Amino acid sequence: MQAHHKVTRGGDSVIRKGAVKPIHILTERRQGNKKMTKLSGFEIFLMDAESLASELQKKFACSTTVAELPGKKGHEVLVQGGVIDHLAKHLMDQYGVPKRYIEVLDKTRREWWLSMGCNFFNIMHFHDSRPPGSWSLGSWRGHGLKKPIFFNKEAV
Repeated sequence: MQAHHKVTRGGDSVIRKGAVKPIHILTERRQGNKKMTKLSGFEIFLMDAESLASELQKKFACSTTVAELPGKKGHEVLVQGGVIDHLAKHLMDQYGVPKRYIEVLDKTRREWWLSMGCNFFNIMHFHDSRPPGSWSLGSWRGHGLKKPIFFNKEAV
């Protein structure tokens, strides 16, 4: 017997073959400091692209656009702004999508670290009461810590 899944929403029910594919939520940086969140793969859970875009536009007070996925079936909803966490929570609360079927990718975080001149080998080290060799990537302001010193891991 072949693997299949059944999706029920309201009075509608659909049986499809194969495993359930997750909803993809992707945030990326546009020109300057502007962010755009892309939502795709929601048709499996019987959501209409136009009504979802309209609902998200009202909920997050932002601009939304519906576009066809290039080379694939389906649509993608583009939401202006970095609403990645709120969007995932909205899908779970409003539509009942299980958390395991939502894949979130934030491309803006890595770019932020690169813009600060940091890479994987740079570590922020604090001169405080921590034992020698301890490190943190947290904020040092407002926590009573002294100014951080950046150093290269290879030099340690």
